[in-house]
Amino acid sequence: LAAKLGVKPDELGDKAFDKELYVYKHLYNPSALLKEMNPRHISKTNCPRNPRFFKSIGDYGQGYKYAVDSADGKLIVPDDRGRAVMSYLMSLRRDGAVPYSMQYKRGKTPANM
Repeated sequence: LAAKLGVKPDELGDKAFDKELYVYKHLYNPSALLKEMNPRHISKTNCPRNPRFFKSIGDYGQGYKYAVDSADGKLIVPDDRGRAVMSYLMSLRRDGAVPYSMQYKRGKTPANM
């Protein structure tokens, strides 16, 4: 999406992409998230929906930072279990380069050589 807008993703920084909201939306409805990110994409995924990690609260105009959906005056927000799952998944993230030992190709030379 950033490339289509003529912006380099590394220039956007972390504030332009809310990682936690992405994980919540993926947990709630992965197919809808794929369609939201790329409307022309066929929204098929093997990931199941997990609405059990969310609850419905009234929308009184204040909004909610991590609301994944809204309809009929209600916001769908993560409950305690949803926040725990998201926190666990975020703790697993790896931002560094893949180690040479995990590249799974025989005879491959390291990138720094």
